[in-house]
Amino acid sequence: HALRKLKCYTDALGVYERLLALNPNLEHAWMHKAEVLKQLGRSKEAQQAYATVRRLAQRRWRGW
Repeated sequence: HALRKLKCYTDALGVYERLLALNPNLEHAWMHKAEVLKQLGRSKEAQQAYATVRRLAQRRWRGW
């Protein structure tokens, strides 16, 4: 999160990717990854990450 705020987007992306490799169900990590990808101009990948966020959120709400 701090790297993203410092605009170290490539480094931040690496952190989020390592985090998601350990636990691919972390909704907030997918959201931050999508935001970083967007800042890097990788809009198609950002859209895919946002879609993952939506899918995880829907699954979480269905559990209620």
